[in-house]
Amino acid sequence: MRYMSQALVALAALTAAACESSVYSVIQERLYSPARAHFAQGAKNFRTFVMGNPFDASQESINHMIIEDMRRGMQRVDTSLRRRPKFTIDSAVTDAADTRPEYWVALALNPAAGIDAAALCADPNNARASSATAPSGRIEARMVFCYDGRVLSTTHGELEGMIEADDPRFHDMIATMTRELFPYRKYRNGFDDGLL
Repeated sequence: MRYMSQALVALAALTAAACESSVYSVIQERLYSPARAHFAQGAKNFRTFVMGNPFDASQESINHMIIEDMRRGMQRVDTSLRRRPKFTIDSAVTDAADTRPEYWVALALNPAAGIDAAALCADPNNARASSATAPSGRIEARMVFCYDGRVLSTTHGELEGMIEADDPRFHDMIATMTRELFPYRKYRNGFDDGLL
């Protein structure tokens, strides 16, 4: 019986690990630089596009939730003497003087076939993303940092299992993807808001 209990504990641990998100990132070394990232974030607003909605919630509420997750992702990193980016959904940016229009971040949830980082940077307004989840509830997310239609850096996240809009694993994935999109800061020791 003891061996059965140990086996069940091990299986539960494996199941929990399988449900965690996985995030990886890629930068274009000839185009991306910390100075460019700082410059892009230096205006009042940082143009942001969100495509796709795999949840049973309005697009507006999903957009707000994602912007908060992105903001939280940047709170954990050291930006002393520098302004943290204010991610703003594109339709809300009305004054071009308050943004650097040649830079933007785009996020696609469960992107359709062919919607890769290059497509998101080429035309984020017309990039189509699927709004349906797979039967398993799997969510795939692709985020890109763009300059004038070119990819500077990109992060990719995946999450398995039945996922609701308030699932903390999803929020942590988006926050982590945002932080990894700008790979130039050193993390502060002891500065932890619960992100993995």
